[in-house]
Amino acid sequence: MKISCQDTLVPGVKFEQKYQTLKDWGFDGVELSGDLLMENFKEIKSALDSTGLQASTICSGFRGWLVADETEDRKLAVKDIKCLLEYAAELGAVGLITPSIYGTSDYLPFPTRKRTKEEDKKILIEALQEIGEYAEKLGVLLLLEPLLRYQTHLVNSLADGLEIIEAVGSRGVKLMADFFHMQMEEKEIDASLIKAKEQLAHIHLSDSNRLLPGQGHTDFKGSLAVLKAVGYNNYLAFEAIPPGNPQEVADALAYIRLVLQD
Repeated sequence: MKISCQDTLVPGVKFEQKYQTLKDWGFDGVELSGDLLMENFKEIKSALDSTGLQASTICSGFRGWLVADETEDRKLAVKDIKCLLEYAAELGAVGLITPSIYGTSDYLPFPTRKRTKEEDKKILIEALQEIGEYAEKLGVLLLLEPLLRYQTHLVNSLADGLEIIEAVGSRGVKLMADFFHMQMEEKEIDASLIKAKEQLAHIHLSDSNRLLPGQGHTDFKGSLAVLKAVGYNNYLAFEAIPPGNPQEVADALAYIRLVLQD
């Protein structure tokens, strides 16, 4: 398995400086912030080329949401997502990560939804069918990310994601798993990973407390062994709260490398 790191976890101002740091630490790739990529594509591509670091994936960063209340916001999301998928193809990245929507919840006092969950699912499936077809043509993936229930009302577990992906029926749409979200939403993380193995194309690594791997109580040794056993061979990407000391990122990489050797 290859390991990448989100660009937000790396010190430095210039892209080339950040990517060289990741390479020096021993990462195989970088997960790019979609908003930064939209604004700085040429500079980011140049920095990747000059350092030789691979872009693993792109994380969100588009306008609107796929199940936003307003039609115009949904159209903006589809438009920007297609643009970011084009960038992913040009950079040789796996694809673009997106949840269904962020900032809605049945458990917190967010604004009341205008539609039912079933109506939102229908809208999401239709959008992903369009995007999936586009992603297939480009040779990249749209990676659907389940989020915990306090961040979204729709698609919380891997099973939720599998249901949507099955309904979409496109090879351009796959599932990703985030260990932080799985700590809350999965009854048994390892069993859920096994069930999702055919659709699983990307993994986010952070510990139970959203800190770097090894700083909480997640059983990475057991779960990564499960992923190896089912043949998962795609990226593991660090996504965590930025540490006070950047060296902690390098230490976390050493920890995960050691776990993978066992």
